[in-house]
Parts: sequence; structure tokens; C-alpha cells
Amino acid sequence: MLVPVIEASINKANGSNVVVALKDEGVDGDRFANDGIYSAQMDAPESQGVNNVSIELSWVDYVSTMRSDAAYRSETFPTLTLVGVSDVETSAGEYATVARVQTLVGDYPFLISPSDINAVLTGDAGQLQAMGTAVDEPEPGLGWEFDIAADIADSGAYEVEVVLDSVYQGRQYERVAPIATTTALILGKAVFNTRHAGVCDCRTGVDLGFSWRFLDMGTAKDFSIWVYR
Repeated sequence: MLVPVIEASINKANGSNVVVALKDEGVDGDRFANDGIYSAQMDAPESQGVNNVSIELSWVDYVSTMRSDAAYRSETFPTLTLVGVSDVETSAGEYATVARVQTLVGDYPFLISPSDINAVLTGDAGQLQAMGTAVDEPEPGLGWEFDIAADIADSGAYEVEVVLDSVYQGRQYERVAPIATTTALILGKAVFNTRHAGVCDCRTGVDLGFSWRFLDMGTAKDFSIWVYR
């Protein structure tokens, strides 16, 4: 019985060459063993472009060989890169930028819509939806660098998760940026304390001022603002 040997010599788009063995053993990319279909599994291509393939069929203990040439084009899906994470000091009700991400194909910017980005902050109180805003728009409604911002109500540490969900070359794909950690400090605010109000005559010492309560991380402190006249 002749035992076939099939090898593929691939001249890659980046100029390198690799030789792989095609097998019919149900492993390493071959779906079913002994079905007459020979397959090989390779690493993802390092670069985009045309890859030339020379396939050689030979048999053990038999001198004859058969060759066939082919070519295929490799395309690299866009990547999502986290390029910056910031600790923030903000007030409740205001959006604060916690991170910046970029979308690239190889070394080149790739334009997407902000709606393709889903960003979530996770803290002790649960998950908080964030939004992506293009730093610049080379084309209307499209960008490749985005600030991730959220309205954070509570101080503390948050994990920032950013997911890119889009279509490239007619195929749906998803990319997840490495999870990062940011720390938020929610600043206190002054509110009018209606329990004590008045005006101070500084010549007599009669209280004619206003008393305010300062809300700071759940503690309240009273102080007076004096009005001179």
C-alpha cells in the first residue's frame, strides 16, 4: 500500500518561507481522520498580502511526485489597543475620561463608528456603562482613537473593559482590549443648610451670615460664610 506524503511550501507575504505537512489524522486542523481530505493548521499570518503555495504529493518508497501551485491572500483583522488609563477626580453627574483606545489594522489606523465600541466599568457597586468618543474624525462619524468616559457616582477602584464589535471584509468579528484598572475620587459639594440662615452685622457680632453644610464622603461639617457690609 502506498503511503501518501503531502507538503505545502508557503512563500509568505512578508518574504519568509515555511513548509507544513498536510495530514488526514483528525488532528491539527484536520476535522475527520481517514476521509481522504488532508489539512494543516498554521499560525495567524504576520502580515497582509498574497501568499504563494507550492503543494507536493509523494509516496513513501516511490520516486514519483506531483506538484500544484496556488495562492491565497491574508487579511489581518483590526486590533483594539488600550493606550492609556487615567485615575480621575470628578463630581457626580459629570462624565470623566478613564481610558483611551485605538483601532489598527497592522500598523495603520482603521476607522470605525463609536457605536462599534462597548465599554463597561465594574466596581464594588456593580457595572456602569461608559461611552466612546472619537478624539478626531478623519471622516464624518468615524474615528480610530477614542476616549472612554463614564458618569461615576461612587469613589473607588474600577475595572475598565472595552470591546470592539464590528464587520471587516464582510465578516463579523470581536476584539477585547486588555482589562485595566482606574481609581475614581468623587469630590464633595456644598449645599445650603436651611436650618441656619441669616446675615451677620460684623460691628455688633450679630449673626447675619449663611451656614452651609459640606458633603464629603458621607460626613457633614458646618461652617459659616460672613458677609461684610
